[in-house]
Amino acid sequence: AVIADLGCGECWYTSKIYSHLTESGRDTGIYGIDISKTALISGAKRCRELNLAVGSIAALPIPDGSCNAVLSVFAPYNGAEVLRITEPGGYFIKVVPLERHLIELKSVIYDNPYENKAELENLPGFELVMQTRVEKKLLIDSAEDISNLFKMTPYYYKTGRDDQQKINSLTSLETTAQFLIETFVKVKN
Repeated sequence: AVIADLGCGECWYTSKIYSHLTESGRDTGIYGIDISKTALISGAKRCRELNLAVGSIAALPIPDGSCNAVLSVFAPYNGAEVLRITEPGGYFIKVVPLERHLIELKSVIYDNPYENKAELENLPGFELVMQTRVEKKLLIDSAEDISNLFKMTPYYYKTGRDDQQKINSLTSLETTAQFLIETFVKVKN
């Protein structure tokens, strides 16, 4: 299997996929692409077998049609580039937040928390083959874990220092995880 994880960050998902596939006896090449060199350094420490590169979703450093599967987990992607690097019959799996994803976390930070815009899209060259909606309440009972969750979100970078302090005062938080997993297959010509 040749898999590309776009916006892989510190490679948590990427390393889990690699471990699962290799433990089941599959020969696997996994490529992680991210714009953050610092995140990729952490990813390389997490799993040395990954092939990692600093790159932009606008011009992925991956050959045409070379991937059996492409992933985008809570990360931006470029549909034309995903189409270019995916082999015919290959898969594109994307995970996107739904309307109330982490709404309780946002309620701590913002006076008027907004719901996410959950927009389904048609991807030219791909056919949607499966959608899975996931919703679960999470109880986070450690200040460190709450802080880590907050730092994984775009809200961390869009929030001023005063509002960030609201998160630092929490020792427990119950919040909603609500997201959509969509699986597409590249149409064979």
